[in-house]
Amino acid sequence: MYTLRIEQELNIGRELRLPYTTDARAYGQHWNVFVVIQAEYLNDWGMAVDFSHIRDLIKQHDNQYFFQKSVRGEQELEEFPGGHVHCPFSPTMENMAKFLWEEICLYLAKSPHYKEIKGKVVSVEIRGDGGSVLYEF
Repeated sequence: MYTLRIEQELNIGRELRLPYTTDARAYGQHWNVFVVIQAEYLNDWGMAVDFSHIRDLIKQHDNQYFFQKSVRGEQELEEFPGGHVHCPFSPTMENMAKFLWEEICLYLAKSPHYKEIKGKVVSVEIRGDGGSVLYEF
C-alpha cells in the first residue's frame, strides 16, 4: 500500500451567515490544504498519483469567493479575482474540507490515468488562522 501526502496553499474568500449572528461575516483566508491518498498499485508511469494533478484541482479555487446563495439572496457581490462560487452549503471550514474531498474523489474515479491504482482519498485537512479541520472517510 502506498500512502501519499499532498500539500497545497489556498487563498479564498468566504461568507458565513451563522444562526447566532444578525449579519454575514466575510473572511479572506490563507489555508494550507493536506490531502492523503492511499493506493494499492502504481500506474504505468510508476506513480500512484501525480501530485500536480491534485494540487491543480485545489488551486483552481485559489482567490475564489464562496457563499451560500440560498441564504444570501440576489444581492450584488463585489468583484473577486477568482470569481464567485455559489455553494449549496454554508462554506465553513468543515464543509470546505468535505467539498475538496468529494472533488478529488470524483477526479480519481473519472480519470483514466488512475483507475488501475485502486486508490482512495483517506482525508483532507485544512489548516489556517489558528485552527484546523480534518475530514476523513
